[in-house]
Amino acid sequence: MRISWGSDFAVLAVRHNGRLAVKDAHGALSYGDLLARAAGLADRLIAAGVRPGTPVATLVANGNAALRASLGVTLSGAAEVPLNPVQSAEERAWCLRLVAARHAVVPAGMEDAFPSSAFTRHVLEDIGPAPLEPQRWPQPNSHDWGRVLFTSGTTGRPKAVVHSHGGRWLATTMLRLALPVRLSVDDRILLMTPFAHGSSLLAYAFLWEGAGAYLMDGVRVAEVVDLIKRRTVNHIFAPPTVLAKIVKGMEGKRVHSIRTLLTGTATLSPALYRAARAVFGPVVRVTYGMTEVFNPITVLQPIETDAAYRAEDPGRSTPLGWPASGVELSIRDEAGREVLPGEPGEIYVRAPHMFCGYITSDGFASPAEDGFHATGDIGYYTATTGLYLLGRRHDVITTGGYKVFPEEIESWLSESNAAVELAVVGVPSEYWGEVVVAAVATTARERWQTVENAATSLTRYKRPRAYVYIPALPRNALGKVDRRALRTLILERYRLIDGPYPKLEPRTDCAPVPPGSTRSQA
Repeated sequence: MRISWGSDFAVLAVRHNGRLAVKDAHGALSYGDLLARAAGLADRLIAAGVRPGTPVATLVANGNAALRASLGVTLSGAAEVPLNPVQSAEERAWCLRLVAARHAVVPAGMEDAFPSSAFTRHVLEDIGPAPLEPQRWPQPNSHDWGRVLFTSGTTGRPKAVVHSHGGRWLATTMLRLALPVRLSVDDRILLMTPFAHGSSLLAYAFLWEGAGAYLMDGVRVAEVVDLIKRRTVNHIFAPPTVLAKIVKGMEGKRVHSIRTLLTGTATLSPALYRAARAVFGPVVRVTYGMTEVFNPITVLQPIETDAAYRAEDPGRSTPLGWPASGVELSIRDEAGREVLPGEPGEIYVRAPHMFCGYITSDGFASPAEDGFHATGDIGYYTATTGLYLLGRRHDVITTGGYKVFPEEIESWLSESNAAVELAVVGVPSEYWGEVVVAAVATTARERWQTVENAATSLTRYKRPRAYVYIPALPRNALGKVDRRALRTLILERYRLIDGPYPKLEPRTDCAPVPPGSTRSQA
């Protein structure tokens, strides 16, 4: 099977030629302009020797140029290797070595990120538009490399995750089918997270429906609130950390213009859902996806999200919904055996749009023989409730012989503190195995007691034994809390006084710790 991106692009250009396709803080592009500029980039790449499956790196901040670069690389048949601008130079160099990229697409001013001795650099501002004629473009095989992403590197060096053109095309189609509302030319989605990840998937899905995208480079809350109030956008992609900032920025003002709040990538706490619902109404759509398997794996539509979070006893697991068409789930124990419905285990996924394999320093490795990918997530599934997430396997805390999911504790502590960012980790203890520690990103003392009070309704062994109050939580390039970095930060700044009633004591051999910034519980 061959993938004809050129035919798709040409149809979009004809059907929606003068309509708004994408907008950012610097201007707007119509479908005709955007796709003609993408065609110009594709021409340049092909003339430079790029062929179907050739890795081509892109390093472009969120904005019109990011979408243009992505479409142009895709149209050429190459494998797009989108890099996150917040990556360190060392990590970027590692990723480029893994995939042996020799071509890079950049905006003016970013050329130095790619030495001319090692890369052919294609500067967007130097490339003009070109005619969009379907027959001129390559039709890559469905199994040709189409996109290469990278794991977050929280457990070691990032791995390259290779996706095919066929998988990428199918994921776009599946995401369109999973949208909770029928889109029209009047729909606009706000995308603020790095284009190298979820934002790009949604941009493609909206474009293929004739809708538009507003790309913002980062989360600028005042601008977001203004866009909402002026009805410039009516859909928003907001992972929970972003959603919390937007809800706070709305200051309780009720709005009815947002058709869908699309969220995922992290757990959505009941408190944050209630806060978002109070502002926007029951419009939250949840999906489950990961670097190895594009969204959607599972889908929880707004009416289902509302029912799950409004249940009398919603539990302390996170509802993720139902498998998308063609997706298979398998919940397995530590020995790899399937568990009974409703029992917890590791989530395994098999899907037609999943990755082709990993690239590490040891070379290329194909997925497991049975086609199932071990996600590293712990959850359970039943035919009547769908998939629920409990937490990450490597994040589970073993304390006093019990296994505790930090996400569950975080959900409890957030119950009355939706606007407060917090995270739970385990620190090594000879007495307990690990001691549960909660880190709260606030220096406002009036919030400390409310967080600690919320823990009193937890089962005793799940309660944090100590609380650390810090200005901000460490996060990785995707915006997710980096628990390993957080644990390291705590151990660098505090010494554990072990025993039946453990506590954290500030170290005297490091930078001064603000008075009262740690509290212990018996």
